[in-house]
Amino acid sequence: MEAAVAKCLETFGGVDNIEKVTRCATSRIRLLLKQPVDVDVSTLELPLAKATMRVEDNLYHILVGDYAEAYEAAINKLR
Repeated sequence: MEAAVAKCLETFGGVDNIEKVTRCATSRIRLLLKQPVDVDVSTLELPLAKATMRVEDNLYHILVGDYAEAYEAAINKLR
């Protein structure tokens, strides 16, 4: 889990760029960024993630299945 979270944070500009992280539904996390980043979600491969969707310039949903609660907790612990 730590490696997956580290890669996610690196991709989205580091822990300091995370405004808010929450679970949405039971299988996704929602990342609200302070500053938008240039990420091509069509080619993005994050560990444990099945898909990543850009909702707005600074808002992403990451489909992580059963790992959503643990993913959210791990990111929030680092913030």
